[in-house]
Amino acid sequence: MWSQSCNKARRVVSAALGALLVFSTCPTYAIAEQLGEGADVPVTQSGAAPQVDDASQDSGSEATEWRQSGECVWRVADGVLEVRPADGLATGALGDFDWLRYKPLIKSAVFLPGVGASTCEGMFQGCDQMTEADLSGLDGSSVTSLTDMFDGCSSLTSVDLGGLSGSSPDEAAYMFFGCSSLVSVDLSGINGSDIGSLEGMFNSCSELVSVALPDLGNSTVTSTQAMFFNCAKLAELDLADVHMPLLSNMENMFGGCGSLASVDLSALGSSSVTDMDSLFSGCSALERIDLSGLAGSSPKAMNYLFMGCSSIEEIDLTALDVSRAKTLNYLFYNCGKLRRLDLSSFDTSAVIQMEDMFGNDASLREVRLGQGFSFCGAKQEPLCLLPSSMDTHALGWRSSSGQVYAASEIPANQAETYRSGIVLDTGLISLFSRYYVYDGSPVSLILTTGLTEGVDYTASYANNVDVGTGSVTFVGINDYVGSLTFDFDISQGVPQVDAPEGIVASWGQRLSEVTLPEGWAWDNPEQVVTSSTDYVDAWATFTPEDTRNYVSVAKVVRVQIDSDGSWAWDGRGWWWHRYDGAYPKSCWKKIGGSWYLFDAAGYMLDGWQCSGGSWYWLGGSGDGAMRTGWQKLGGSWYWFDGGGAMATGWRQVGGSWYLLSGSGAMLSGWQSVNGAWYWLGSSGAMATSWLNLGGTWYYLGDSGAMAAGWFQVGDVWYWADASGAMAHDRWVGDCYVTSSGAMATSTRVDGYWVDADGKWVPDA
Repeated sequence: MWSQSCNKARRVVSAALGALLVFSTCPTYAIAEQLGEGADVPVTQSGAAPQVDDASQDSGSEATEWRQSGECVWRVADGVLEVRPADGLATGALGDFDWLRYKPLIKSAVFLPGVGASTCEGMFQGCDQMTEADLSGLDGSSVTSLTDMFDGCSSLTSVDLGGLSGSSPDEAAYMFFGCSSLVSVDLSGINGSDIGSLEGMFNSCSELVSVALPDLGNSTVTSTQAMFFNCAKLAELDLADVHMPLLSNMENMFGGCGSLASVDLSALGSSSVTDMDSLFSGCSALERIDLSGLAGSSPKAMNYLFMGCSSIEEIDLTALDVSRAKTLNYLFYNCGKLRRLDLSSFDTSAVIQMEDMFGNDASLREVRLGQGFSFCGAKQEPLCLLPSSMDTHALGWRSSSGQVYAASEIPANQAETYRSGIVLDTGLISLFSRYYVYDGSPVSLILTTGLTEGVDYTASYANNVDVGTGSVTFVGINDYVGSLTFDFDISQGVPQVDAPEGIVASWGQRLSEVTLPEGWAWDNPEQVVTSSTDYVDAWATFTPEDTRNYVSVAKVVRVQIDSDGSWAWDGRGWWWHRYDGAYPKSCWKKIGGSWYLFDAAGYMLDGWQCSGGSWYWLGGSGDGAMRTGWQKLGGSWYWFDGGGAMATGWRQVGGSWYLLSGSGAMLSGWQSVNGAWYWLGSSGAMATSWLNLGGTWYYLGDSGAMAAGWFQVGDVWYWADASGAMAHDRWVGDCYVTSSGAMATSTRVDGYWVDADGKWVPDA
């Protein structure tokens, strides 16, 4: 596989890609305008995986002869870099690292005893073919810098750093940056007390499983930015003896460490951390965090701090002082198992942004707020809210006094603990029927619900013991909140009659217990009964659309045959009633082939309406008919599924993918989703494969995600910068891309030979 270049520009790109990983709101290089479409798809050529190297190269293709470097000599023979003292010397001080001109030739490196070095900065930078390095013979006791030492050594699997034992370097930034094949490394022999920066030290070491850190018992480290960024397989990390009292920048320190289960920062002893952006972003396996070692820290930025920590259930943040924080965007975003948060120490008076702070945290059950917490921060309007829905149901928040609030109603600047609960709705609990017969004992209601009385709700009645109108009120408890009240009719039973004479009835006539002889069938499809038990212990309501035949097996049934109804206007609104006077309330009803939603008073609703946690469009004023499919409303397009619910997020319609915002509005142009960029045309349809905008080519792949860096299409390799723009007619490291963008292979370019892998070969 191809390697990365190893210069400062690449670090800038890496940092930008890190920002995209944590859900940034704009591209690394801003796409300032939407450009028109046109031009042809690039012409493809054959090619292989490129080998990128932007370091300067020597004119020779071999280095088998011993060459001088200070008081030492070196050579590269059969892929092995050997370094030893010069002839006649037992020890020698190493000079420049001239072997870097032959990076493609170096497969391994060994230092023989007697080689001394004062710095290791950039010693093997960009040696992307080197698989192992033995520095046990090096005298590195006086080394002052380890910066970039193995930067870009993407093939490195084994390294012996025994020769650095006793050293006390000042810097170690990016020491193993991009060592994507390295599994373990031992730095325990190094004295880290004088190190100023560990920035990017193991950035993108995606295979790293085990690391023994330098002695950081009382270090002067000020930055650990991106130190372990994207170390996806690092499952354990011993920080018990790591003391960094001067630490100020922890941005993205553990970002993308998807296997890390526990992080203990209790020994850090730093009260000066100001930047915690993306500190644990993407740590999807993280279950335990100890932040007590950051007590007194007053960070200015905590964006994406725990975003994507989908395994953690509780986070103790009481050690942090957020009174200086300006931005808390996506702080707990997508923490799917998070159940408890103590934010009583949070003072958000200075906050100007906290977008989607609790987004996708549907499991959050308990939040403790203090007098300093406001969802508005320093603004007048709410900047974020606690979760307001779970699945298709709304969430409510119950205070310690028992009062229930919607997420948008929680008071600001009040010390209180709130517990979330699913708001009772007719999708959770309802009556099987609104019609019952009084037989001398309290009416026993039949519920259509999976909830349990006494566990999920309590029920109280007003008149369920006599003929007339009764009501029942359900109140949520434990994981449920809110209340629902239903009215029901209790009628006097009529004497039992024999079928069929007693069944022949007009629409609207009520019947009571009817005995049907075995084998008797309903001949009139407008006379319907349903039963799967010995009797139906409630009136069943039917309309002509519900008709079907029923064959009796000598069972007793209770029947109500209802007529269709009609619309009525009473000056307040439209309502629909059956001919017996009954009318739908707090429910959906299909009338004349369309679905309508009625409020608690029985009036038809129209416009935008939320039901069961989903939004619906019920037409304009006085219309009320539920819409499905694409609808253009207020200048924006919305998609409603077959059940009428408004869609959000990605949705495939008619073979194309569309992206719908949280408000449901269809998006277009460049959009960033989970760190990847997508192009949505003017129709909203997601583009794939090659895309030409204003003369610039982009590759979006089958998934629609914009490619950056080296990417392969068929057998051909291409290069795109961080903005996604395909490069052409220029060198990219040691590779050349042609006018079509395809990497040149097995040809001469500007007098230089590139081999079958696209790599420039010196003096070929």
